[in-house]
Amino acid sequence: MQTTNRVFNKRKVLTELRSARSAQIQWRSYTQALTNSPDPENTRNSAIQAYMRFSQWYDKSGKTLSELPAFDQLNRSHKVFEYLNNQMFELLLSHTHQPAKNWFQQLVHEVNPKQKALSRLMPMVIKASNDLLSSVENLEREIKAMPEQQFNGMLAHQFPEYEQEFMVN
Repeated sequence: MQTTNRVFNKRKVLTELRSARSAQIQWRSYTQALTNSPDPENTRNSAIQAYMRFSQWYDKSGKTLSELPAFDQLNRSHKVFEYLNNQMFELLLSHTHQPAKNWFQQLVHEVNPKQKALSRLMPMVIKASNDLLSSVENLEREIKAMPEQQFNGMLAHQFPEYEQEFMVN
């Protein structure tokens, strides 16, 4: 695994974790807004940007914490939320391909089934998001509870080429 010349320490990891949690909250907010948005394309783009911030943390810094028990819970919660969120995006952004006689017929035929499906899906998305946020909080508590030397040792195990840096307090 190739690493960068980043400084890893407990405080920086916790700061990045809090930033990821904030991105997740934004992601959920934009996802909820999509259901009533007059401009779903713009709202979708904002949701994608928030998702990318969370994903960048998850795929890079977050994975350095994969040895922690709380990360397993976060990993499972993330997969469930991502799956449900993708289902909702597909539903929201899908369009019928049959031409309607007029825009009103198109709206009536397309919105009602979508609204019904969204009303069933949204509570699952909210629950999955709450579970993910709870997992992030559990991970944060676990990191805070670890002595600095133990935390540095865990990181040094994942990045042996930087072991000297982790052992300096």
